[in-house]
Amino acid sequence: MILGIDAHNLRAGGGITHLINLLIQEEFYKGFEKIYFFGGKYILGQLDLLQPKEMHNVQILHQPLLDKGLIKRIYWQQYVLPKILNTLKVDILFSPGGILPLFVPSNIKTITMCHNMLPLNLSETLHLGLDLRFLRFLILRLIQKISFAKADGIIFISNYAKKRVQNLVPNITKFTKVIYHGINPNFYNNNIKKTVNDKIELCYVSTIDVYKHQWQVVKAMHLLKKKGYANIHLNLIGGGYSPAVRLLNKTIKKFKLENDVTWKGIVSYLDLPKEYHNSSIFVFASSCENCPNILLEAMAAGLPIACSSTLPMPEFTDENSVQYFDPLVPESIAKAISYLIDNPDIAKRKAINAYEQSRKYTWKTCAGESFDLIDTVYKTEKVKAKTWLIGPLPPPLLGQSLAFKMICDYVENDVKNFKIVNIGGENLERRDGSFSVSRTNTLINPFFKSLILPFLPGKNIYLTIAQSWVGFLRDFVFIFFSILGRHHIILHLHGGNYDQFYNNQFLLKRKLIKWTLSKADKIIVLSNNLISMFSFLPDYLSKVKVVPNGLPYEDVKNILPKIILNKREPIKILYLSNLIVTKGYLDVLDAMKILKEKTDYPVECNFCGKFLLGSDSNLYKTYDEAKDDFMHRIKKYGLENQVKWKGSIDGDAKIQELKDSHFFILPTNYNNEGQPISIIEAMAYGLCVITTKYRA
Repeated sequence: MILGIDAHNLRAGGGITHLINLLIQEEFYKGFEKIYFFGGKYILGQLDLLQPKEMHNVQILHQPLLDKGLIKRIYWQQYVLPKILNTLKVDILFSPGGILPLFVPSNIKTITMCHNMLPLNLSETLHLGLDLRFLRFLILRLIQKISFAKADGIIFISNYAKKRVQNLVPNITKFTKVIYHGINPNFYNNNIKKTVNDKIELCYVSTIDVYKHQWQVVKAMHLLKKKGYANIHLNLIGGGYSPAVRLLNKTIKKFKLENDVTWKGIVSYLDLPKEYHNSSIFVFASSCENCPNILLEAMAAGLPIACSSTLPMPEFTDENSVQYFDPLVPESIAKAISYLIDNPDIAKRKAINAYEQSRKYTWKTCAGESFDLIDTVYKTEKVKAKTWLIGPLPPPLLGQSLAFKMICDYVENDVKNFKIVNIGGENLERRDGSFSVSRTNTLINPFFKSLILPFLPGKNIYLTIAQSWVGFLRDFVFIFFSILGRHHIILHLHGGNYDQFYNNQFLLKRKLIKWTLSKADKIIVLSNNLISMFSFLPDYLSKVKVVPNGLPYEDVKNILPKIILNKREPIKILYLSNLIVTKGYLDVLDAMKILKEKTDYPVECNFCGKFLLGSDSNLYKTYDEAKDDFMHRIKKYGLENQVKWKGSIDGDAKIQELKDSHFFILPTNYNNEGQPISIIEAMAYGLCVITTKYRA
């Protein structure tokens, strides 16, 4: 195997440390035919500094363009690197910086890493301010998501990062592994002593930055001084981001702590262990990390640690090894530090526990697992899904998400032919089809997920489409990029209101909708009487195909119609759908009131579903208001013993309701109704179905 390592965007911090420590562990890659290492002068200099001897089968290739500005570095990676890889006959490309070339030759497999969490954590990125740096992180977020979607393998350095990326890029490659960073042996110090109250040296190693919260630690220093902790001193070590440095200096000056806080700037990696070993307590106040190398080093140094409680720090520590605090609250930071000072025995015990926990983080383990994953990806046939299935999976549990889940379950294990992209997870407290600030995520996420489509060879793109303007904008993004990629496009509508949605738009919107849908090869509807919804398309009769909904269970056998043999036996009615006003649940409740008042039938009715707000009714403003009114009516009508609301149910609970009931009722006139799967379920379980003659 010939491996290429692209280090073009590793210029500081843990990324360089990680890569150099991988290459030091030669025993794990001696079987490789060749490793080509591409980098600029800076990282090659760091490599020479930390590993001066020649490494087995590793050829260092200096790339002059990587010593230039950002544009030239991007040009090198996107256009020069793929040609070099072909020339050198590289089998697999490893890009630890999280960015892959868009056009990697198809015969070359790729592995990348998730190092930088800031682009993937928008809430933290926003704290940096709306400036060019924020824009850079947004672009990095986009490029990283494309790279993660394209990669044949991904190395994560924390479970926290893996979960976050999987939420942003669903159904990423199955070759993913969490491989923690190691700790350089020079940091270890098992000579753990109690803190001495007459001289407390606090140490915080990290770049001065907004999300590192050094200025909050300085505020905590001020609070400690006010409480009488006179002999404490804070050493800050690391480079600085100018706005954060200004904020830090301003805070130091405000509280007159110039003699109590020292910013030492950048300290050589080789000299860092001495800084740890000369300290009394380590402080770590970051709110955005991946695998916090600095925290691991402090644990190995045997220091009592006051630590941010923000994820992922609790993944590497616990309450027995550090004293947690809220990094946004100076009082919390001061309390954690003072606790360690005032309780030297507890502080020492925590330091010992932290030291023991740090022993499991070794570069040897990291290198072995990393090269093992590279070897596994190399030996495995490259998977190229022929069909992308794009739609919403539960939760929330809706007819559309249930129908899409049925398709996904059917093809779940066929990763060679199918890739599933989940665009679900909407907030159901808003009115369906409405727009809100929070719904911008509904538009942004599909944009990121679809950007890779133009760069793939011809695929089949299956997309479930919406019946609202915001939903159409989401659909448009996927369809537009599918057009650019010359893909075969199949659209599936699980509703019955598209013609009304189309006719309610003004002229320019209708033209955009018509143009977009005309690019689809096929459009699936749920019944013959819904074909005419797309009559605004010139070739709709040949384009639109009918595929009814199906039963979500395979083992429904020998079910007989329900017969009531005893008039005293309770007659059980089931309403199984989300509780939207125009689905008629209030009409069912009124009918139960009439049955109670005018008959002696022992009727019971279970309502199973979630309260939602429909775009075709303004009776309620919130789902809580709808629920409260429903419960009030039950009490008002005296139906507490006859009517139960059981909430949203699924699985065995739903099957049991179907088995126990005699009648199914759904008097729906909901404007987005298509073909309710719950009706099909009721028929399969032998219930007598009462419903409106409406839609499919």
